Amino acid sequence: MNERLNQLLQRWLTETLPTVSQFQPSSIHLDELLGMSTSGIETVTISLQAYKILLEQLQTHQFPVKPMLVIPLVTISNKFERTVPLTINDLESQLSFEPPSLYLLAWHALEYEVEGEAYWIPLKFELLGSCPKRVHTYYKEVRYKDGIENDWEFTRAIYLEYGRLAADR
Repeated sequence: MNERLNQLLQRWLTETLPTVSQFQPSSIHLDELLGMSTSGIETVTISLQAYKILLEQLQTHQFPVKPMLVIPLVTISNKFERTVPLTINDLESQLSFEPPSLYLLAWHALEYEVEGEAYWIPLKFELLGSCPKRVHTYYKEVRYKDGIENDWEFTRAIYLEYGRLAADR
């Protein structure tokens, strides 16, 4: 699977990397990348493998973009619930039907903030194993201005986000 993921990610990067800009991030659902759907722990395992490979491939280009992995969780409420997964089994039981997605964001696009309300906290367990120190793994509940005005549920997800150090800029 790793060799296939490597090839699929290389193709996606070749096609999409030149298009990423401040106002145009790029993303791909795991099932779209693979050409098939997955479920349960397999979804988490494959998405983490894909993110590790993506990090390795972007490292050869000195990280021209910010790579992220977002693993959606089921929505629960229109109030902060803070139902943070404490183990990999908790994470699996809270997975949404929406597949995980890989994102490529322009570094300078992060200077803009969107109105909304959010709660986030680092995960208490390790997802990537030998995780690079610059990968931040956290749980986040969020809803934006439209969601607040319409009393919609908070979206919930696990984020793996690569961050540069000040010395890298």
